[in-house]
Amino acid sequence: MPRRRSTPKQGWLGLIPLLVVIPCCVSAQTLLLDRGILPESDARTIGIDSKADASSLMGDDFTVGREGETWVIDRLRVWVISDGASSTALGALFQGITFLGGLANDQDTVECACHNLIPLKTGTLAENGSTNADVVVSLGGRPNRWQVDFLNFRWSVPGGAKIQFAIKASPRRSSLHNSSARLLVAAVPVRGEHSLRIFTQEGGLKSFLDKKAQDSGNSLAFGIQVWGHSGPAAAP
Repeated sequence: MPRRRSTPKQGWLGLIPLLVVIPCCVSAQTLLLDRGILPESDARTIGIDSKADASSLMGDDFTVGREGETWVIDRLRVWVISDGASSTALGALFQGITFLGGLANDQDTVECACHNLIPLKTGTLAENGSTNADVVVSLGGRPNRWQVDFLNFRWSVPGGAKIQFAIKASPRRSSLHNSSARLLVAAVPVRGEHSLRIFTQEGGLKSFLDKKAQDSGNSLAFGIQVWGHSGPAAAP
């Protein structure tokens, strides 16, 4: 009777090649843009008076990488301020917050909805301040200032191109403060020429902010941090 060939037992050492291979398949997130706001800093606030002009939305732009590259944005962080009661949680004033984005096309003088901002991530806020898993709201280091993290984007953008964006909030109807609540975005001074953008509520570019928004000779830009990873090489 032929003897059965014994199969060698595989211990934990046999798992090592598998454990080593897995990390190389995961793209590491890199801080691509840092216009962040330190917790203790006294950042400027930028916004349009919703009572005076309910048809407009303030926005900005940024770039990541170089021309010819492709980047995948994984998460973004902004800072917002409400001129409602400072002791009230953001979720008590607003029922939702949305990040809108798209590619800028400043050279095209023909109005086209194809260049409008589109909603990319929306978070439903609870009155106690909590939100869904992809939009996380936390205290921003100053009274009445919140840090908002938008997660799990997987947003592919071309390197070196202007990416325009805006933050939009939906007032909570049940809020006792909603009559005066207005969401502003925290801004920081930047060197060189930089103009904030004014959009329609539908996301169309209306104009650029007047240069009177200069701060001690510097332009103002929305405070924002962007994390992502390198994407597929752009086609030649």
